[in-house]
Amino acid sequence: MQPKIFTIRDQKVMLDYQLGELYGVPTKRLNEAVKRNIERFPEHYMFQLTSDELEHMWSQFATTYALNNRKYVRAGARPYVFTEHGVLMLASVLKSERATQISIAIVDIFVKLRDHYNDPLLQRVHRLEQESAYVMKLFDDVFKRLHQIQESGLPKRQKKIGLK
Repeated sequence: MQPKIFTIRDQKVMLDYQLGELYGVPTKRLNEAVKRNIERFPEHYMFQLTSDELEHMWSQFATTYALNNRKYVRAGARPYVFTEHGVLMLASVLKSERATQISIAIVDIFVKLRDHYNDPLLQRVHRLEQESAYVMKLFDDVFKRLHQIQESGLPKRQKKIGLK
């Protein structure tokens, strides 16, 4: 289930049609239930993708989404995405046993992802990667300059004139 969670607008989200598949309801019905209860879904629970965001997802994940996204292209619609809180709210809107179980499983995955990305060791490794990239860039600059000096040729030693 983890590959279905994406980062959009710096938030971990799931697409409406993926949630529909998991909950066993058509995407159209899922979105209708949400619209009937729109007051339960503020912007930080659910939002609609912009055309640019949708285009970016297609270009990034073209093979995965080519078939699933055709319905959005034909209809001219843009999918809704749900954050961790939005997924949990869906269970109360859909009001089924399956919806509740699926929501709990999805929220557990969101929490594991958050714990993973907040892991101090992972943050230290990331910081070390950034620092080593900086050092490697410095070395690269030094080697480029050495190479330039080598290509231009070193000044030849001149013979000394006069007393030794």
